[in-house]
Amino acid sequence: MKGAADYATGLASNTLTQQQQIFSANQQNAYNKLMGGASLGENAAAQSGTLGTSFVNQAT
Repeated sequence: MKGAADYATGLASNTLTQQQQIFSANQQNAYNKLMGGASLGENAAAQSGTLGTSFVNQAT
């Protein structure tokens, strides 16, 4: 019986560790997707500002 109890304890421990790793990976993936979109907007805003400055400098 002790062997079965040890096996069950080890299985539960491994399952918990795996689930925690999956949860962490899923959170990281979601964060990366959101930051990718935010970076696109940030870059677009910076380019718009640069183009506007260039236009003003050429117009004067």
